Amino acid sequence: MKLRNLIFLLVSLVASNLVAQQQILPIKSNAALKQFLLQHPNIDRSYGLKSVLSKTNAALDSLPFFDDFTSSNIVTDTLKWMDHNVFINNGFAINPPSYNVATFDGLDKDGNAYNLSTGSGYGPADTLTSVPRDFRVYSTKSGIHLSFFYQMCGYGTLPLSGDSLLLQFLTAGGKWNTVWSKAGGKAETMFTQIVIPVKDTIYIHGAFQFRFVNFANLSGNLNHWNVDYIYMHRGRSLTDTLYTDVAIMTMPTPILKRYYSMPWNQYKSNTILESSASTSFYVRNLKNTNVQVPSKYFTFNKQYSNLLTNQLFTLGSLTYQIPQKITYSFNTRIDTLTTKRDSVVVRSLYTASENSDVRRTNDSVYKDQLFANYYAYDDGTAEAGYGIAFGSGKVALGFETNTEDTLRAVDIYFNQSLATNSGINFSMTVWSTLGINGQQEKKLHYQTVLVPDHKYSYRDAMGGFTRFELDTPRFLPKGKFYIGWVQNSTYMLNIGFDMNYPDNFGTAFNPELYYMTTGSWQVSGFPGTLMMRPVVGLTKPVGIQKPNTSKANTLRVYPNPAHTLLYIELPTNSENHLTVMNMQGKLVIDQMLDGNVLNVETLSKGIYILNIFDPSKNTNYTTKFIIQ
Repeated sequence: MKLRNLIFLLVSLVASNLVAQQQILPIKSNAALKQFLLQHPNIDRSYGLKSVLSKTNAALDSLPFFDDFTSSNIVTDTLKWMDHNVFINNGFAINPPSYNVATFDGLDKDGNAYNLSTGSGYGPADTLTSVPRDFRVYSTKSGIHLSFFYQMCGYGTLPLSGDSLLLQFLTAGGKWNTVWSKAGGKAETMFTQIVIPVKDTIYIHGAFQFRFVNFANLSGNLNHWNVDYIYMHRGRSLTDTLYTDVAIMTMPTPILKRYYSMPWNQYKSNTILESSASTSFYVRNLKNTNVQVPSKYFTFNKQYSNLLTNQLFTLGSLTYQIPQKITYSFNTRIDTLTTKRDSVVVRSLYTASENSDVRRTNDSVYKDQLFANYYAYDDGTAEAGYGIAFGSGKVALGFETNTEDTLRAVDIYFNQSLATNSGINFSMTVWSTLGINGQQEKKLHYQTVLVPDHKYSYRDAMGGFTRFELDTPRFLPKGKFYIGWVQNSTYMLNIGFDMNYPDNFGTAFNPELYYMTTGSWQVSGFPGTLMMRPVVGLTKPVGIQKPNTSKANTLRVYPNPAHTLLYIELPTNSENHLTVMNMQGKLVIDQMLDGNVLNVETLSKGIYILNIFDPSKNTNYTTKFIIQ
């Protein structure tokens, strides 16, 4: 967001008035990184070092070295880098040389603030350290140069005048020398390329390394620098800044018009309204001669890998360093797909490659369009936090159903904040109408819920999202509804705010985000979108099409208490859907019922609620069981 560097100004203005207002704050942790680490618990942070030590010196003297991070996800390539402190992403950079950058901030390798206290702290934060390379076969006349692109701030928060980004070389004596530095102070929308020679004799040794270091505020996701397209080779000069490379710069736009994700049955009910007319991405030519760029676009049904459509496009006369957009008309009839489940994944593959291109890793990118049992405006990654500060208020986020449905839960993305809000009670609320456009405000549902302990809120598969089950499922007629909260006292919920809305081509405010701190509802106006998602569908709870009060059928399971296996007395049906919740309302198992035996050995000791829905009979079965 081009206005992100105004975050602290907004905060200070609000604080000076001390009246209830909507507010955006920097985040203190990186839930995307936390989620990745939870899903990869055995990742070896010293793998780069071990791989180097296991090789001979002869294998280490090869150049070139290159990384534009297009082949990485969340963390760095362990064959090229010694550490995982930076965040590999495509959300914090504006117009990068190629998609994905290494972002430096005030968070450590685990996604937490380096300084976990409420004080700010200042000092060296992230490092990006290369594996050693044997330069003994070279000399000071070999023309070794290191180049890279950098951007200050981008879509992040501004590094201040006391902050800096450094490039350092390791000497033969084991000392890190600073060979380039840049002080903070001015937000940038363009990347700058830097070329540094490696010509001093103190660097021509058997274990040469380079590293980037940022000095920053250590209290959170602050003071951002983006680094990309790092290239080191012999036979170069200070003017060697052009590359025979056409690179994809951005992730493609969604094939949905209004949402980042939505339920499959809702999409099928109005494909004209929900389908985007086109899908687009940007490419960049990194050499100074115009080129013709052939591009292809493929769409697959990911479940069966069958091709749905393909298109060919040639971008003519692509000029040097000027981003250009490739647009494909989206005319694929994906609504003809069938599924027994409530989710479908449509994968789109995009390519853009000039014949003489020397770097093929950045010539293709794929994007999955997920149709699941929830609506989402956000892409799953928070760049900031949102809430009502200095008083009471209301927040509502609007959605629209194309056919009748059932609201059964709300997913809320909580950021870790400097002043913890863990344990705060707030009123999760659903409205059928707001007091706007002459309508009368009408609540459909509300219940008191508790902000989860931040220590544990990132442990489920949804990253920073916590799922709150409605104590009473609510019927949703065709049309608009709103989810949000009401607070009657002063606190800051600090819910995730996605500043890449509607996509990474640019940001805008979500016209469906409303707040009230005085006497009337207002559109937020902050560029980005709130990270709250309504969970709908017929599989859990029961397939309610109209409001009803019927109770679920009982179900017998054994042994109860159980240890590893739970046997279920129910006629086998391949379409039966099974869920298990703990007593805190957290969904711990969500799957189709395979046979009549459920493996529960991964569950902790406690009491659980088992729910099975048989769609052939429109019947719900439920019971409790104990794990000892």
